[in-house]
Amino acid sequence: DTTPPASITNLTNTTYAPTYINWTWTNPPDADFSHVMIYIDGLFVTNTSNNFYNATGLSPNTSYTISTHTVDTSGNINQTWVNHTAITAPIPPAIYIYVPDDYAKIRWAVDNASAGDAIIVRDGTYVENIDINKPDLTIKSENGSAKCVVQAANSNDHVFYVTADNVTIKGFTVTGATGYEKAGIYLYNSNYSRIGNVIASNNFDGISLNNSSSNTIANNNVSNNGGGIYLWYSSNNTMANNTVSNNVYGIELWYSSSNTIADNTVSNFGDGIFLYSSSSNTIANNTFYLLSLIHISEPTRPLYISYA
Repeated sequence: DTTPPASITNLTNTTYAPTYINWTWTNPPDADFSHVMIYIDGLFVTNTSNNFYNATGLSPNTSYTISTHTVDTSGNINQTWVNHTAITAPIPPAIYIYVPDDYAKIRWAVDNASAGDAIIVRDGTYVENIDINKPDLTIKSENGSAKCVVQAANSNDHVFYVTADNVTIKGFTVTGATGYEKAGIYLYNSNYSRIGNVIASNNFDGISLNNSSSNTIANNNVSNNGGGIYLWYSSNNTMANNTVSNNVYGIELWYSSSNTIADNTVSNFGDGIFLYSSSSNTIANNTFYLLSLIHISEPTRPLYISYA
């Protein structure tokens, strides 16, 4: 047998989204039909005996062409190309949600937001605890931290509790989370998030990271807390240009590696920077106004330190 099978028919895309296109077709009726060779934009990707192929990992609002050959059980290939071009969907534009205009409380705005949305909080004092479990959200004050205060309604809970990736919190005063190990802002299993231009004061901990990596904590004022900035099993984070003052501990790292602590100003009652079983951290160009600068307990080398 040297005769190849017929080509597929009715090739079309049935569903699509910003990152995938699903194509379907009708396989040939040949009794010895084996499979379809799938190419995307001229590159071979797979063989399939199904009558569909779902291309994933694509870019939004982009054209892709599927090309096919059919093959029978003897290995004969139908050299005729059957092609179809489709375009992935664009990413929906971000929606701006205003508090209290659209929702009276920040947490209600978060509950009703979608990934990629921005929540803008107008001036005022908001008494609430906010859980953020949706990725890619931006939550920021309209006019800065001095004019926008979020006070814990429940002192035994974090003011902001973040359990999603790529979350931005910017421009708030966060206060009142005084319960044991509660924080003004607490990141748990959160990666690539950003905390900036925040005043964190009068909490058990100001800003705390637990099992969170690749976050940026920058340009914050962390004062009058038990602990200033606290890391637990967290790596590859950057803490820069923060003012950390009048806390029992300034910046604490426990079992946390490959973090950068740079260009911070630290003045506290106790240790400025405390490290416990934490390795490969870089501490550079920090300014200290206190008796105990850097306290290292059970270090694992290397540790890179320079300070002003």
